[in-house]
Amino acid sequence: MSPWPLAGSDQELMEGLMDEELVAEAAPLDVDAEFGGREARLNLERRLLRKLDTRMSILVLIYIFNYVRLSRHRRPGYVAHLRSQVDRNNAA
Repeated sequence: MSPWPLAGSDQELMEGLMDEELVAEAAPLDVDAEFGGREARLNLERRLLRKLDTRMSILVLIYIFNYVRLSRHRRPGYVAHLRSQVDRNNAA
């Protein structure tokens, strides 16, 4: 008996899929064959991780530079100066 309730035809389908004879006849799945073998897949993974690490490090640097730039402008009077420029531009 399956642990989940299914309709009649679905129940028969699931029981058919769980049949031991079908599982025994199934060929082992070679996940590396799609990439040209184990070494080729590992090489592809290394290149992909290196590319991802490079892009993430660039994003971290951009975040840090923006944080430093914004913290530099948090001087007393700077916000008031910006507001006066915005008001002047909106009046025109």
